[in-house]
Amino acid sequence: MAWIGYWIVLFTGQLPPGFHDFVLGAQRWNWRLSAWIYGIADDYPPFSVDGDYPADAGCELPEEGNRLLAAARIFGIVGILLIPHAIALFVMNILAFFVLLITPWAVIFTGGYPDFSIEILTGVTRWQHRVNCFTFGLVEQYPPFRMGH
Repeated sequence: MAWIGYWIVLFTGQLPPGFHDFVLGAQRWNWRLSAWIYGIADDYPPFSVDGDYPADAGCELPEEGNRLLAAARIFGIVGILLIPHAIALFVMNILAFFVLLITPWAVIFTGGYPDFSIEILTGVTRWQHRVNCFTFGLVEQYPPFRMGH
């Protein structure tokens, strides 16, 4: 759907709201599943992008699509632009892996989920979500290199 959306933006200059909502829904479910896998949310995410869930994500439909970025997405050039993010996220995911190894033991011995675990795992997921939204044409602004808001 995202790839079709790139072509629509290339020719019309605007991504239709239905395309945006569909691709965003897939990203939102991905975010919720990641939160459940990382133990940030206890309930298994519903097979729905609507409703109330402890972990939720979203982005606004851009007022106007960028035709040059749409062409870059079609021909894979955006992948080259995202190499620095891929390297940083690779390192951050290794850190997240080790946090995931330590966190269950911290929960067992302290009875609670450590704050540093929540910050790191949420931050890595948030960063990945921003990169995905840019890659799939949901936003036009290049994603920042940060885990926070």
